Amino acid sequence: MKLGDVFRSGLVGMKKDGSFRPLALTVIRKPIDTKIASKININSSIVIASHFKWLDQEQILPRGCMKMFHSFNKNISWCNLPQVSLSESDMVDKTWCGGYKKGRKAEGVLMITLDHDSGMRTKGFFLTAAVARACMDRGHRLTIIDYGRGGGWSSELEKVRNYLGENNIKIIKGKPDNNQKKLAGIMREHKLFVCTSMMDASPKTVSEALCRGLRVVLNKQCIGGAKYISSDTGCLLNMPSSPAEMWDNFNKTVANIGECIDEQISMTNDPAGVSSYYHSHWGLRNSSQLLATELQHNFPGYIAICYDELKKNLLRIM
Repeated sequence: MKLGDVFRSGLVGMKKDGSFRPLALTVIRKPIDTKIASKININSSIVIASHFKWLDQEQILPRGCMKMFHSFNKNISWCNLPQVSLSESDMVDKTWCGGYKKGRKAEGVLMITLDHDSGMRTKGFFLTAAVARACMDRGHRLTIIDYGRGGGWSSELEKVRNYLGENNIKIIKGKPDNNQKKLAGIMREHKLFVCTSMMDASPKTVSEALCRGLRVVLNKQCIGGAKYISSDTGCLLNMPSSPAEMWDNFNKTVANIGECIDEQISMTNDPAGVSSYYHSHWGLRNSSQLLATELQHNFPGYIAICYDELKKNLLRIM
């Protein structure tokens, strides 16, 4: 794992007059192992958790760590730092990733997942079989994007791959989130985003879909992201928590997913409303203002705090 995946610096604070100042502040995104911790010295830091391990096991934190920000559905039990509901996925915004566009021609269901043994555990890849069956039975177009590089040969994974292949369900290989314009185009071609993730701290694809006007069906088993879901944006659906549970109750699972998809697609006549609801609660402006409020004791005088590369976008909406 690269240090850039673990740490982020380059945060800036915005003053009332619209000027920006760099902040001596480091964001810790993912858990730090002992080897890395022995090589670093962070005097002023926060955590913006984007990895499931922050929730279920105690992690090394620098002495100068001030706050824990996360989008888990519950607080982290081992952490004695002040905890706030805020994550990097909250900062998804139409100013930099492209939001809803009027007049789009959209139909069908989109999934973004990980065809891998780890994807079975974290992204609920096995549930693609049930979603695919539900879409086939009800005549909904389904697009599945696999952003992994392949890997894994467990019998459970092979069973899912074989099922999809036997039913001619094609998976698009690639990682469109590296190109927001490409991802925006794909998302706008669909009415509904289905997220089967389970061990996901900060489901960025969910906020990206909402930003672009798609309603979302989110797996109720997912450990983060429930805050995004309301009657205005989609629904939480209780899905099986293991491949065995899904296959043992396959027809029931397919029926439940299919009924939910039908219901949500019938409610997608106002994608602009979905996007507006998301931006009224999260997005770059709200999230950067919340970050500034939560850090005002240590960094006073700022009305918003964001990553340096987002300051031009922030200026446009403040």
